[in-house]
Amino acid sequence: MNTNKPTGPKDKMTSSKPYMVRAIYEWIADNGLTTYVMVDANQPDTWVPQEFVENGRIVLNISMSVVTDLDINNSGVSFIARFGGVPKDCRFPISAILAIYAKENGRGMAFEQDVDDLDEQEDFENNTNDSSSDDDWYNSINNKQKLSEEEDDDNPPPSGGSSTSGGKRRTGGKGHLKIVK
Repeated sequence: MNTNKPTGPKDKMTSSKPYMVRAIYEWIADNGLTTYVMVDANQPDTWVPQEFVENGRIVLNISMSVVTDLDINNSGVSFIARFGGVPKDCRFPISAILAIYAKENGRGMAFEQDVDDLDEQEDFENNTNDSSSDDDWYNSINNKQKLSEEEDDDNPPPSGGSSTSGGKRRTGGKGHLKIVK
């Protein structure tokens, strides 16, 4: 049952962000690529391994082959992933997702936090019972890509977990990610 139905005027709609995240995830998987999400680890109700958080952000591999019990719904994302061989529950609200993209080519989508994100955060907190600028986000991705190219490709990222290095990525320009408001 969809609990995110609009209750106000006809022009009030639910956020498109969870739908875009699911669509990009499916598109990347259909193309046989590795799906990464960049998450704002400082948001409330964000449960991720803190030892892999850098500058308040974490990049997670959420590909079907490395996570179990993946659930991407209108209020949040949850799954079990292995970090250093140890399975850990991860979850975060949709509002915490800064980007979703393919590891191999950087194609995907980046998001800005907006009023809808604040509504989604509140929905996530209520359902579970338990901000960054574009330049900062771009610099974070670009720095990770440069580091990735400088490191030896024989050092794979932790199985199912965070990766700040790994396969080569395209550099130069701002890549293929589109900022969505």
